[in-house]
Amino acid sequence: MKIRLLSDLHTEGGDFVYHRLDEDVLVLAGDIGVGAQTVKFIKSKFPKDLPIVFIAGNHDYYRRDQSILNYLQVLTKRGFLPNLYIFLEPGVIETRGYRFACLPYADRDSAQIVADLRKLGVTQK
Repeated sequence: MKIRLLSDLHTEGGDFVYHRLDEDVLVLAGDIGVGAQTVKFIKSKFPKDLPIVFIAGNHDYYRRDQSILNYLQVLTKRGFLPNLYIFLEPGVIETRGYRFACLPYADRDSAQIVADLRKLGVTQK
């Protein structure tokens, strides 16, 4: 599996041109845009057949705009963005036979991180 990772695009600062390579999955790892701009950007810039794993960053929440991220979740659940998988909290998703896990950053030791991953069903005991 080929994964392409994009983060800290800060699209509010200018235009972004996406050129698909041969990736199987695209991971958008936070700080993509601000509020509604994030929704517009994701809907307009990426191929509809490419699975996208979106992990919200602090800029994606600016101005307490949680409603925009909730809107993205509604769009995916209703089938309008079937290729989009959103992490707003810890969880696991599966696409094309691969699993992605997300844990929020915290000051934890490695034993606690492994315990959290086990709760999500990611690691073996």
